[in-house]
Amino acid sequence: MSKRKIIIDQLSTDDWQEIRRIIIYIKDGKKFKVAVSSDSNQIQCYARISIMKDDEWNQVYYIPASEMQTEEGLWYRGDDKGRQGSSKNRNMPYYNKFFQKDIDTLMEIGEALIL
Repeated sequence: MSKRKIIIDQLSTDDWQEIRRIIIYIKDGKKFKVAVSSDSNQIQCYARISIMKDDEWNQVYYIPASEMQTEEGLWYRGDDKGRQGSSKNRNMPYYNKFFQKDIDTLMEIGEALIL
């Protein structure tokens, strides 16, 4: 099996209460998209992996919000040195580490189902 070639690794927010990380990558000629979101409401959190097929993203696997390792409400973490102000003033790279366990799980399971 080949290594993953990361095309996009983006952390973003809509400046409300959600922070999401999206990774798009290619492995063995297949294009995958991993999307993990932390929201202040657990029911609105998500972690899913999709594959590009016929120019559309098709979900392959997801982790139920109640089973995610990414904690809800990351936007409101008290230990974030860049927490004050709007998203433009926040230390966004600080949040990357909080998504990693779910990202690793999604990549492992999603690839096992497809490759």
